Amino acid sequence: MAPELPPCVVGVDGCRAGWVAVALPAESGQPLRPAPVFVAKSFRETRRWCDEIGALAVGVDMPIGLPANGQRDSDGLARRRLGPRRSSFFPTPAHAVLGAESWDEALALSRQASGKGISKQAFNLMPKVRQIRSVIRPADQPRFSEVHPETSFAVMAAQAGVAPLQPKKMSEGKRQRQGLLASELGEVVAQAALNHDRAAGASDEDVLDALAAAWTARRMVSGEAEVLGVGIDPDGFALTVTV
Repeated sequence: MAPELPPCVVGVDGCRAGWVAVALPAESGQPLRPAPVFVAKSFRETRRWCDEIGALAVGVDMPIGLPANGQRDSDGLARRRLGPRRSSFFPTPAHAVLGAESWDEALALSRQASGKGISKQAFNLMPKVRQIRSVIRPADQPRFSEVHPETSFAVMAAQAGVAPLQPKKMSEGKRQRQGLLASELGEVVAQAALNHDRAAGASDEDVLDALAAAWTARRMVSGEAEVLGVGIDPDGFALTVTV
């Protein structure tokens, strides 16, 4: 009989194929799961996998709580942690744009709700935001919490006394993030995830972000995580980001 695996946590990131999820032991020093990376087309499949493996906490790199007026305290607090990399955290869309079917419609609804528009990059996230909100409910929080991998990396870097990180698309930026994850999670764990077969459509960059989200999920379980921001959106979802 195979030995029972220890409790785990999961980090989830959007990717070209849909979603990529990485499972980590909930405590350091425990054995990694035989197949720690899961790629799925839908968030429903991702949620099912998280439930099947008994994930204690799930960090999701995607907006969950959408503010009625287009403003969240958590956004500004996360940008402060990011410092020179603050532009990597773009404004969270207003709740009003949730059902918009075009960018023009989203622009009009966002301006009506907040006085500001919405970028195409933010609008293009809305199908994935809708997927999440159709699968989880406010009662599923904080087990499922919004995270921001770049903010998680900034926290890791600050704790390690590392200089501000280079953009993650640069080779030096990728090397820095791999080093931080190896230091925090163990090199074997980080490399096992990065070397996993992801032919279905998740890049190394996606997996690094999912690993950072899982690092934050582990901090959620240990009580070390910090919840940025307060409040709930019109549907009851938390307007927070966990780091």
